[in-house]
Amino acid sequence: MMQWLVEITNGIGTSGISALLIGLMVFSVSAIFHGRKVVKERPNNRQYLLAAMVPLLTGTSYLSILLGTGVMELADGRIYHIARWIDACFVSPLIVLNIVLLLGPLKGKQAHLTTFMLTAIILTMAGGLFAGLQTDPVIGWIWYGYGSLAYLGSVVLLLITIPKAAEQKNSISLNQLTAYRRYASVFVVLSLAFPVIWFFTPAALGQLTLDGEVIAFLPFDLATKVGLMVFVSGAGERLQG
Repeated sequence: MMQWLVEITNGIGTSGISALLIGLMVFSVSAIFHGRKVVKERPNNRQYLLAAMVPLLTGTSYLSILLGTGVMELADGRIYHIARWIDACFVSPLIVLNIVLLLGPLKGKQAHLTTFMLTAIILTMAGGLFAGLQTDPVIGWIWYGYGSLAYLGSVVLLLITIPKAAEQKNSISLNQLTAYRRYASVFVVLSLAFPVIWFFTPAALGQLTLDGEVIAFLPFDLATKVGLMVFVSGAGERLQG
């Protein structure tokens, strides 16, 4: 089985495959855990729905890499895990949206700011996607810079602009603001690891092998897409309880 996976994953060895299998197993369990809560119609099932979608989508991207479907070979011979960055374009906004919902339903100015922030996050991930697709290093770094600027904008909106707008609403409680700030800060800290790891992947400096890339991303994928979602959805249920 392992040998067959090595043959179809385009350059990933046994250590990388083991990391993908571990991730796939944990994401599957997490999706089932949150999915059961949605089926039971918990009071906060909207956040449990998002918490279930996140590992489900990321688990699908891991499966596609494992089976060689979400992998492509570029003109320079480099193997690129395009599924990872397509996944990030969808999943990262869902993670942040789940955190924003701790502030309550999206209305008025807060809804507009959230839409702007989610757009910036999508552009951040698109920058990483396009950077990885380049065979010209200069163009790749331009896209990396583009994504970094978009990320900076999303952080300002997430940590400063949106909570400031929320404070102006009489319906927002101190507990909601505290929970939001806590998990928004955790997300920003964890998400900083992804561009740092990308910096050392074969798409950039090339200090990491494909196995090393998969192994390096795994703990941060688990932290943001499983661990953080467990805490955020649980906090949302307590705030509404």
